[in-house]
Amino acid sequence: MTSNILSFTMESNLQELDPKSVTYGIIVSKGAKYISRQIIKLEDIYIAPMKGDIFNSARKHGKNVIHIQNLANSLQQGIDYSKMPPVVRRKVRTVNGKIYLWELVTGNHRLEALRSFNKKEWIFDEYEFTCSDDYTLEDVISTFQLRENNFAPALASTEDDVVNVISRLINNGSKLIEPEENSIRAYVNDVCSFMHGNTKNKVIKNVIRLLKKTGHKVHQDFVTYTAQDIEDFIRFEKIDISIGGEFDHKRKEFGWSVLEGYPHEFVLNAARKYNESGHKSYFTFHTYRPLDNETVKDKRNKMLMHLTSVEESILKAVEHYQEHGVFPWRIHGYLPQDVANNEKTYIVA
Repeated sequence: MTSNILSFTMESNLQELDPKSVTYGIIVSKGAKYISRQIIKLEDIYIAPMKGDIFNSARKHGKNVIHIQNLANSLQQGIDYSKMPPVVRRKVRTVNGKIYLWELVTGNHRLEALRSFNKKEWIFDEYEFTCSDDYTLEDVISTFQLRENNFAPALASTEDDVVNVISRLINNGSKLIEPEENSIRAYVNDVCSFMHGNTKNKVIKNVIRLLKKTGHKVHQDFVTYTAQDIEDFIRFEKIDISIGGEFDHKRKEFGWSVLEGYPHEFVLNAARKYNESGHKSYFTFHTYRPLDNETVKDKRNKMLMHLTSVEESILKAVEHYQEHGVFPWRIHGYLPQDVANNEKTYIVA
């Protein structure tokens, strides 16, 4: 759940906590209002379970023990006042006869590290979280947690963390995110600004896949498919085709799903299958999302042209073989790899 550790430097003394020395600013997030920065006793803070609680949900797989140990090691060096303190909200409750004045929002790993040094109190930021007609309380707190995890250099949210939060929010009636690709993409871009673009795309795909499995009809302007998506589509829609080089007993052919840019690989696979079994193959094409200046038809035509080019290349190679008795390629050598046997330079075949 935590990202930016209130980490530590040699100049500081752990026994002297000074909230006024913290230079970190505040997090701006919908429904979240900064209240104050203060010293709070750890025993007065309720910590929700790492799993199964909507207010402690930005870590799908629970605590990261290695991260806790790294924080504990850093703790021995003192306090770095430039980093963000853990965050609490005011919420009085009684659990098993114990009265708690606060609830932890971010900082679970940091509190574990502090406890390993028997610290009794620490500097915390208090925020107030409120819902509205535009967002639920769960929207507000989960988004705040993801936004806090977004800041380098600490333990960022994993792909699974983000997928888990978004799919859960939508399934619970989120007012911030709709079960629609553009809405999901806008949310990910907002709260995970440091995440790599390819990772964001993967997160969005996985959220959509999860939502579809829970019965949502997620609107997408254009659908791209992973290997698992294709399997799911064929199974759910009961499409009578084979993929992945499986033999189609009805058609007596091997079936392949071919992504844009890869016909050459699948032509070779089909040739191998024909050599091994004498059975032909059929391809099911799918493309990437079209750019602004092209259409789906354009991309499919390019795939057909690619396939034709591969086929023409094979015919040229066969013509060369028929005329010269060899294919128009050869092995020239090997890169040095076997260090144990003293391979150091290029090896000519």
